Amino acid sequence: MRSPLYQLIQKSEACFDFAQNHGYDGIILLNSITNEIWANARLADVLGYKEDIPPAILNRINKTHLEKKHQDIDILSKSGKSIAFKVSTFQQDTFQILGLQQKTKNIDQIDQRILAIRSLLTSAKLAFWEWNIQTGEVYLSPFWAQELGYRMEELQPFSVSTWSELAHPDDAKKCERLLQEHFDGHSLIYESEARMRHRNGRLIWVYDQGKVVSWKDDQPEWMIGFHQQISERKNQEEVLKTFIRQFPAAVAMTNKSLDILSYTQEWLEEFHAGQELSVSKIAESIPHIPAITEGIERIINNEIPIFEEIIREENSFQDNWREWKITPWYDQQHIGGVIIQVSNLNKLKKLELEKLQYFQYMAMICANLPVAMIACDTRGRLTLYNDTAREWFHLNESAEIGEPQFIDHIQLNELSGDQIFTDHPLRKLLRNEELKNRQFTIQNDQYKRTLKADGIQLFNELGEIIGVAMTLYDMSDSIATENQLRLSEQTFKNSFKKAPIGMALVDLDGSWMRVNSKICKILGYSKEELLKTNFQQITHPDDLDSDLYLLNEVKLGKRKSYELEKRYIHKTGKIVSVILSVSVVRDPQKNPLFYISQLTDISSLKASSEALKNVLEITQKQNDRLHNFAHIVSHNLRSHTGNISMLLDLLLSQYDQLRQEEIPQMLLTASKQLNETISHLNEVATLHDTNEDELESLGLSSVIEKELHNINAYIKETKIKIENKVAPDVKVLVIPAYLESIIFNFVTNAIKYRSFDKAPKLSFRSKYINSFVMLEIQDNGLGIDLEKHGHKLFGMYKTFHKHKEARGIGLFITKNQIEAMGGKIEVESTPNIGTTFKIFLKHA
Repeated sequence: MRSPLYQLIQKSEACFDFAQNHGYDGIILLNSITNEIWANARLADVLGYKEDIPPAILNRINKTHLEKKHQDIDILSKSGKSIAFKVSTFQQDTFQILGLQQKTKNIDQIDQRILAIRSLLTSAKLAFWEWNIQTGEVYLSPFWAQELGYRMEELQPFSVSTWSELAHPDDAKKCERLLQEHFDGHSLIYESEARMRHRNGRLIWVYDQGKVVSWKDDQPEWMIGFHQQISERKNQEEVLKTFIRQFPAAVAMTNKSLDILSYTQEWLEEFHAGQELSVSKIAESIPHIPAITEGIERIINNEIPIFEEIIREENSFQDNWREWKITPWYDQQHIGGVIIQVSNLNKLKKLELEKLQYFQYMAMICANLPVAMIACDTRGRLTLYNDTAREWFHLNESAEIGEPQFIDHIQLNELSGDQIFTDHPLRKLLRNEELKNRQFTIQNDQYKRTLKADGIQLFNELGEIIGVAMTLYDMSDSIATENQLRLSEQTFKNSFKKAPIGMALVDLDGSWMRVNSKICKILGYSKEELLKTNFQQITHPDDLDSDLYLLNEVKLGKRKSYELEKRYIHKTGKIVSVILSVSVVRDPQKNPLFYISQLTDISSLKASSEALKNVLEITQKQNDRLHNFAHIVSHNLRSHTGNISMLLDLLLSQYDQLRQEEIPQMLLTASKQLNETISHLNEVATLHDTNEDELESLGLSSVIEKELHNINAYIKETKIKIENKVAPDVKVLVIPAYLESIIFNFVTNAIKYRSFDKAPKLSFRSKYINSFVMLEIQDNGLGIDLEKHGHKLFGMYKTFHKHKEARGIGLFITKNQIEAMGGKIEVESTPNIGTTFKIFLKHA
């Protein structure tokens, strides 16, 4: 039974203390399960036996004497003399340990105590040591030397340097610190782990444990302890540390003293912002949370096998949700420390919150939808209905969820009459019959509703049907709308037929679906002839590509409509010039159905323009020719658009319901667009009528700042960086409204045509050149290919980028405004690099 005693002393600090303090003259072990009795060699020596004490002597010890601590017992020695002992008892696992001390002694107490402890530890085969701290006297047991591969005589004479010469220097310093803490009363026992040099030259790990057993002059005197090799355990611990470091989560490993032994990179990121760990204790690494501290203590004390909890940590910035899982790790069946795994649940909690908010939102929507929602279980009991169903079927608090015969409250009539369904649609659903787009009516004294019903079956996780659900849509307004639509369609047909411009419905492949008499007159075909062709066949070849490109953009939804000047080939072969406006009609799913085309014949205007151009070329006055042309075009087109607007207003005033219809709205839109074109032409004409006497002296920088302030929100939204480096004292002679318009157009153009591959920039600079101030406006946007587009850069309705707001009028008007004030404009541009405009204005 020596092995159990050895294990008990190693296993329990209390057992070790008991043996030192109460086993001076002997130790007796009693196994309460096997009833085995064992006495150590010290007791045999005291009783005069050279070998083991006879079993008969041990069996005389009555167990009743052992039930209380500190009782007397007499044991017969080999000579027959009865020796009185004071007995103390200690229970460890299944063993009862008796510590024996003679009641009378003839030798010095301290020497006797040391000899007893030495005998006890030798019999237990412990690698123990003794140290008189005050005199430096050291005793090392044979087993102490054996642990390190030495014989006793190789280490003699023993001294403190015997240990220090074998210990690793780094660990020796740590052991000295722990010893001093024990001497100062900060620890009940001295414990350390250190590397020591084995006789074969390799370093081994040794666990050392000891305790001061006597004091002299308030200073530690004798200290006794033992050590044992733990290299295998340290290797296993190192493997565990390596595993912990490579674990793909926030994990830390500690010993029983809660020193951090290992941790993962994720742990650093979770608690230390990815910085290298600068603390040694786990309490310094994690937030102070009482529940976590208590959980760690209970695991180390072997009170619980595992600690798992989700904890919300509140702070002023953001609540942190973490899941904590703490488990013990073992060193030879003893708890060596804990492994702490932390999972950050912030994203999960955010998703849960969003899901909860979504469900609440959906519940609110369902409660307020103008759709009745009803569900029942397989027994026909009501499980769900929303407020709309409650209102339509007059469900009240007496019709509570779970009422067995709820279908009596959901009365549906045949569409053709007032007959109530005897076989309820929900019961049919339960029998696997389909309920889709079925129409019913409900009626009371206040109203009659026509309802469309759809239903589905509800299943659980096992695929078993658990009920059915039905949604009922009120079709009453839709039916009324359809009736109005029929009337509106007839009205549209009449307007379509009698419209003063050419109108047509065009299929997606370009074929004519419906045409009015005006378009037939413009193109020279009868209706029958035109309906057999498509617009591609009678479009001038040079205009077809641009028309098809814009048509495709409308089809794809990139633009709502488009307008362009194009040429058709008349039945007689002559060229017909028109203004074409095209929009698309879509179904409820936004799929294109057909196009609406409007043609305004401008052939006579084109002819007049050509004639006028010839006259103006003869006179060599290009600006006057453009000026007169704009006046003529503006005047003639304004007449047509005025007629269109008047006819539409008359039509809508007589049939007010048409204001809600799509095609009349399209006509209004087309009319507005045509008016906008005329407005642009009129604005250009007005520019050339400017009198130079209207020029005023203005500070250039202040006007720039004013316009930047007016569109400050647009600037902030697009995050463009704008620099105004124009000096405050620079003054120019301008028309204020024109200068403001010029600055506004160039800033908004720089924003609209900025590059999304780099941070947008725009700058204003100025310098004096002769009698002019040159304003330089430079951006780093998309740029313009001047070789390709330079000749038409300032032309009317010329665009160079596919921007949804591009109209091709801004640069045209700007150039004319500058020239109207006696200035000029130059441009430098490189695609994908940027553009620089140089504006020359008269110096004030």
